[in-house]
Amino acid sequence: FPSAAAALGLGMAVRKHTAADGTVYSLNPRTRKWEVETQSLDQTDAPLLQIAWRRFDQDWGAGGFSIDGVPLVVAEIAGGREAAEQGAADTGRHIWDGAVVLTKYLERHPDVVDGKTVCEVGAGCGVVGLAAAVLGAREVLLTDQAYCVENLKGNADRLQNKVAELGRVCGKVEVSELDWARPDAAVGPFDLVLGSDVVWLAELVPLLVNALEAITDVGSRVVIVHQTRSLQTERLFLGLMKRRFDQLPSLDSDPQYSADIIDVWTFERRASPAAEASGAG
Repeated sequence: FPSAAAALGLGMAVRKHTAADGTVYSLNPRTRKWEVETQSLDQTDAPLLQIAWRRFDQDWGAGGFSIDGVPLVVAEIAGGREAAEQGAADTGRHIWDGAVVLTKYLERHPDVVDGKTVCEVGAGCGVVGLAAAVLGAREVLLTDQAYCVENLKGNADRLQNKVAELGRVCGKVEVSELDWARPDAAVGPFDLVLGSDVVWLAELVPLLVNALEAITDVGSRVVIVHQTRSLQTERLFLGLMKRRFDQLPSLDSDPQYSADIIDVWTFERRASPAAEASGAG
């Protein structure tokens, strides 16, 4: 019988595979599945770049930021949890510049969301998804970790109240917890997935890409606004997205709400190789 060490794959050479895009995979001897090596891009030699706190500061609580004439009254989450309880530094407590850039991008190009079912991943305070609802999305689901859910519900209610007060209409807005490591099979697929400032930790990138694959279908689009903090992390994300998505040209951003280190990435889900082969036959 094999030893316990051999059964666990200890002391044995690890099988590796390098994809065409440079992503390195290793075979997990326990699960017999290929897994992305997040450290293959030498993260230790590339510290995260510090980004400005807020270039586009707004008076969110007083509705100082409007989309298509509708003030977005949005609350942030005061304080913070203990460090041991935090996930990715509890970044969902605040509104980041990427969210502002993406909302103004959508306002400039409302056809991106008009009539579509939309999911915002890593929604934080929900600014992007709320803007999508104002701009004509049919249904919007705001998703993030559990600590964001109650605040997201409050912000969704504030939008509904403001829209009613103005005699306007907007898409249906719902809120749900979504763990990228265990995406709910009952969620989606969506016509469009939106995310802002969600690509910054290399260890979360494979989870995010897997979640995007789980909640989209052929023809679904994904629009991500990203602030450069690590070129290696960007390369990892863009490389993994090539498995199931084609990157498309993005439209122009609002010049008042743009910056050199903030990019808009647009992707479209393509058929799996198996589906393509079946269709060809």
